[in-house]
Amino acid sequence: NYCSWILWCRCMHKESWQTMAGYKPRLIGLLATHFAARDFLRVDRLRRLLHSVEGQTFRVPLLVSWSAEECDDQSNSAAMEAHAVLRKFEASGVLWAMPRLRGRRSQFQHYARLEEVLRRNKAPRETPWVFFSDDDDVWHPRRAEEYFAAVTGSHGNTEVVASRAHISPGFGPRLPLEAQAGDISELHRQG
Repeated sequence: NYCSWILWCRCMHKESWQTMAGYKPRLIGLLATHFAARDFLRVDRLRRLLHSVEGQTFRVPLLVSWSAEECDDQSNSAAMEAHAVLRKFEASGVLWAMPRLRGRRSQFQHYARLEEVLRRNKAPRETPWVFFSDDDDVWHPRRAEEYFAAVTGSHGNTEVVASRAHISPGFGPRLPLEAQAGDISELHRQG
């Protein structure tokens, strides 16, 4: 897929919107990913995703849960390379990655783990909205900004906001790894 702009935002306690004067909703991105032992192409796609997250006009936290299979040659494994990529982007403030889970895990296991982190780290009356990303997505520079506008536009009267703009939903080849956000904008303009 070229870019999936899928948003599933959830407000945990709608009634708290009205009681918190001046409250602005908090938006948090979630990413769950798994790496096969030698899947270096997936690591390259993750790197491309994180570069696009780094280029956002509106910064939001991106929480990452990841797993990787063991490899006979640990010095040359997708897990080692993914770890290095995640640490680099974590050091620059783009994301917060949880420690690696060993072995294959389902997305639901990853999201349950991320939900627990959110639950432990939110303020008692905070009502965060979350959106999901895949490790092969490319974020348009205004992705988080548009999501935030959709969430704030609901004026606290909505518990779920869903929107979708999916460029090439399986009708064409994947974008090359060197693709940029401008390529996505151009594909969107072309219909």
